[in-house]
Amino acid sequence: MHARRLILAGGVAGALTIASGVLASDQFAATFELTPSRTTPGSSAGLSTHMTWSDPGEPGGKPRETKRIRLDFQRGTRFDTTALPRCRASNAKLRGLGPRACPRASQVGSGATSVNNGTLPPFATRVTFFNAHHQIIVVVRSGTTVLAVFRDEVRGATITINLKIPTGFALTELRAPLGAHSRRVGGRRRIYYRTPPGCPPTGHWTTSATFTYVDRFSQTLASSVPCAANASA
Repeated sequence: MHARRLILAGGVAGALTIASGVLASDQFAATFELTPSRTTPGSSAGLSTHMTWSDPGEPGGKPRETKRIRLDFQRGTRFDTTALPRCRASNAKLRGLGPRACPRASQVGSGATSVNNGTLPPFATRVTFFNAHHQIIVVVRSGTTVLAVFRDEVRGATITINLKIPTGFALTELRAPLGAHSRRVGGRRRIYYRTPPGCPPTGHWTTSATFTYVDRFSQTLASSVPCAANASA
């Protein structure tokens, strides 16, 4: 199933840019799409997230620099970080060893990003996600070199992505697939990502993404997917 994407661009972004004196054209645009691997209520599922940023009106097509992303999932969504073993490595150890610092069983998923500084050609990085207590540890690499380590917050039905990007660089694309994970802990099955327990009257689950940029401009986009009517344990 394909999520519907809502794109914010044009006059509003341009007007705010002029008012604040920040260099960003009226061609700035962002997209957001999030799709669960299952759309049955109350199910263990994986997630596929895709975001893009562009600004053809700026030198090199460099868009605004993203500082933070908050994902607010449909009410009733549950994340349980006890469903996987946890990585307990420090940020210093992660910078030194990269993904080897974490148990393989603690890996939540892996993805990729593309960044642009307006001068050099955009380049891609690899991203690995690990489970921690109410956190997702993010390790960003180019080849074998660790470029950044940061920790996303997992609280209720909200994930806050606390980006660490070198000054002067901007995200142009982020792909973040997370697998479906569960395990038995103390005789009870724990599910990492559980879909909402029901399907609302709209027939869709909606997730919103709030992008906050270094120039203090923010925008909220939404992605919706049809959900099945019947719940399944």
